Amino acid sequence: MLREYKTLNDFLKKYFMLSNAEIVSSQKQLSVLNSFESSYSENNFSSLFYYCARKKYDLQEVREFGVLGCYSLSALTLGAIKNNPEIKIYGHDLFEDYPFNSFKLSDAMMRLENLGISKNIELIKEDAIKSGSLLAGLASSDITHIDISNDGNIFEMVFKSNLKPKSLVLLEGGSLQRDKNSWISKYNAREINPIIKKFSNNSNFNLHLINDYPSILLIESL
Repeated sequence: MLREYKTLNDFLKKYFMLSNAEIVSSQKQLSVLNSFESSYSENNFSSLFYYCARKKYDLQEVREFGVLGCYSLSALTLGAIKNNPEIKIYGHDLFEDYPFNSFKLSDAMMRLENLGISKNIELIKEDAIKSGSLLAGLASSDITHIDISNDGNIFEMVFKSNLKPKSLVLLEGGSLQRDKNSWISKYNAREINPIIKKFSNNSNFNLHLINDYPSILLIESL
């Protein structure tokens, strides 16, 4: 089943049953991340990552594929530590080897150290698709976030993968606006929204599409 939300706040209120005061409070706590390089920061998506990790039952493993400036990784970690102080979170990225918008591994490590959360995080420099880490992570992680030049092919690969039961998968993209007004259109890449609609009636998961730009699809594996 697919549910769509116009804004992030709509989702946070309906999915996590948060009040306006709780949302505002979390955004203030996470405001230190707003200077980090991320298309998520404009609409305060840090609150989404934070609450997904903080409220996930029996949280043991979290993986992020596509770290860039550590915006979402930091929010996930801050929430996960509240849930399970001993949690280990893995961030996979090509870092400076990525030919487009990239971030140095050494700078990412320093940023996490400055936030005081580096002991809970392991950064892994690799091509996660070629190495097989992405598919393996989807099968083992309780929460997975994917932001690796997402297009329709990435989404379809995730939908067809062996997702861990009761896990959450967050994928950047999915809205019609993201398909039409980004590099997807510019480079004639495969659009994402039609792939979401294709799998929207699959009984293996529930889908939640947050349309605030750049948009995020949350998959609940059943």
